[in-house]
Amino acid sequence: IIPETHDTIRVPQDYATIQAAIDAASEGDVVMVAPGEYVENLVANAKGFSLISEAGAELTTIRPQDPSLTTLRLSTNLNHVFLLQGFTFTGSDAYVCVEVYRGTANIIENIFDDNDVDGGALLVGHGGGSIVNNTFTNNRGSHHGGGLQVASWSPMLIEGNTVIGNTATYGAGMNLLGCRYATV
Repeated sequence: IIPETHDTIRVPQDYATIQAAIDAASEGDVVMVAPGEYVENLVANAKGFSLISEAGAELTTIRPQDPSLTTLRLSTNLNHVFLLQGFTFTGSDAYVCVEVYRGTANIIENIFDDNDVDGGALLVGHGGGSIVNNTFTNNRGSHHGGGLQVASWSPMLIEGNTVIGNTATYGAGMNLLGCRYATV
């Protein structure tokens, strides 16, 4: 699942912020984040890389600096592979907390907790990959998928996730739209 890597960029050792490390990353690089709480809205476009916490989700939290904006937005093309592993995402009031659009997304061992969202604490759209061993708790969605929303026609593996106490009009815990090739 981990893409072939080129360089490891460390936060805060090499770059003070996760966004600065993402901006410096090239295709296939690993952005490795030390334990702590990071207050940032992150955007990554048009490259595949790994964003991994050193110590896991219990010790590494990302909160949005502006809660009305997506905490992490990744837009790639279909040839890119992205790995997100070992973070807690909390405190979002945006349409979604984490949005991955296109490409192959592997979302592993993260916690999505206490987000007020419209379209899911995690939204994966128009791409494939895996959503494995994540925890979705106490997320509130005003429309689709309080915890997780997947809108994809590509192969997607969804397994081993814990989904508890989420609310939404459609698919409180999980909302799968057009997931013809999903394995749940």
